[in-house]
Amino acid sequence: MPWRRAIMASKPDVLSIEDVPQSHYDIVKEGPVSTVARTWLKIEQGEAQWIVVKTATTYKKFSKEPHDILKELRILSQLEHPNIIEVLGSFHDDEQATLNVYMPYIPISLSDLLCSPFFSPHPFLPLRVQDSEISLYEEQFTALAKAIVVQILCALAYLHDESRRIAHRDIKPENILLTRDGRVQLIDFGIAWKEENEEAKNWDLWPEYLGQLYFEVSTGAYRAPELLFGTRNYDPTAIDLWSFGATFAQFFTPLRLISDDDDDEDEDDDNEESENDDKYRYEEDHKDDDTGSKEGLGDVKSDISTTSFSTHSLKPFIIPKYLRIGYPGTQWRRDSLYNGDRGEIGLAWSIFKIHGTPSEETWPEFATFPSASSVVFNIVPAVPLYRLLPNLPSSSLPSCASTHLSPSSPAASSKSSSVAAASSIHSGTATPLPPPNSALDLLSRFLVYPLGKRLSAHEALRHPWFTEGPLLLPQGYELPEAQRHLNGVSMDQWRGKTLTELLEAVGERVVSDEQSESR
Repeated sequence: MPWRRAIMASKPDVLSIEDVPQSHYDIVKEGPVSTVARTWLKIEQGEAQWIVVKTATTYKKFSKEPHDILKELRILSQLEHPNIIEVLGSFHDDEQATLNVYMPYIPISLSDLLCSPFFSPHPFLPLRVQDSEISLYEEQFTALAKAIVVQILCALAYLHDESRRIAHRDIKPENILLTRDGRVQLIDFGIAWKEENEEAKNWDLWPEYLGQLYFEVSTGAYRAPELLFGTRNYDPTAIDLWSFGATFAQFFTPLRLISDDDDDEDEDDDNEESENDDKYRYEEDHKDDDTGSKEGLGDVKSDISTTSFSTHSLKPFIIPKYLRIGYPGTQWRRDSLYNGDRGEIGLAWSIFKIHGTPSEETWPEFATFPSASSVVFNIVPAVPLYRLLPNLPSSSLPSCASTHLSPSSPAASSKSSSVAAASSIHSGTATPLPPPNSALDLLSRFLVYPLGKRLSAHEALRHPWFTEGPLLLPQGYELPEAQRHLNGVSMDQWRGKTLTELLEAVGERVVSDEQSESR
């Protein structure tokens, strides 16, 4: 269902939901936690108006801890923000002990867009472009990336505001939807947390209180490192900031061509040269290095050297030698920055290989986590983040003439300084400093070990990457009052194109895939 054709239902339409035959429901997502189905309510201007129905049990015995649809509905019903999904209605089925929550149907997610090879500052491989046109690709990519990122941060700033103190705790590309006009919609508040009194949580299936929070939250590669070591005493909004950073980083990671027939033994072929190798080829898959088992990681020598990240640069597009663009069953997938496929210890190690093994200097609170001493990791230094992000615009690349300050320097201890975010990432080693108005500078401020040093969403919206403009926004979108300082650089067209038109051009493959699926 492309952006142009996805017409959403309104609240009054939901009143007729009980008259919709069961046969009109299509399952969108089914899992152990909940079921999400879509249905159309009426035809308007020749197009169906769609909604989704999220259904989950309200019986604690059958609910998967800590997922809680009662809490999700309670929190969502209190929110009103242009970048947070709206609840159209709800129905509690006492007989089945289930709750149905009705919301607009939005078919495209950020995850879909990230898998488009046209969403890159580099021309897609089959395209033949003039050198003079290459800069246009970068400008278009930057305009689109800014438009999406600023809206996500507006939603987080609204949630994290001191008057609300709500943490989403499952920020990831799949939970960030895009409407036909390019408006971001944050969804899935099933494990959200809100700072409230005990009475407000009386009807929650799994009530939580500060100091006794679940660490079994967030998803895979987007989980904050503190969650991997058993702590229940953490700042839940800081979890969102790390998860957002991991999501933001994925705008710039490599796009990889994969096949339905891929298996483990094929992965080694990525390291072999082919007569068709070109500048987009990459010889080594850094995420598949094995570093040892849970016990005695410190005694196991890593297969990857401490300098491998700095001596090899990833390429924007990765094509294994046994695949070609256009082969049946092939598709593009964008790598996550961290490897969430090997459990908590594997994820922790993939984080440490990039940001360095935690120490008293880089992460003082790490030693206080319950499971911090149960695993001994190899001691490895941090590596330059930009080398892992080949789809960074050239304007974000650091100048080799500048270097990050040591974490022990006074400037590095201040969250508001231009090097603060990198202070715990670069363990005292001099590494190139990105321009202060760049996407890389903004990104690095979220991926910081100490929870208190992660840049807040409110502060991020004052970063020069936004304030120096231009800032493309959906037509008719009004910035929330707290972000009105961006009005001076915001616009609803870029080079004569609206955000809707940019998404349709960049998301061409996504749209065609959705059309196929909806038939």
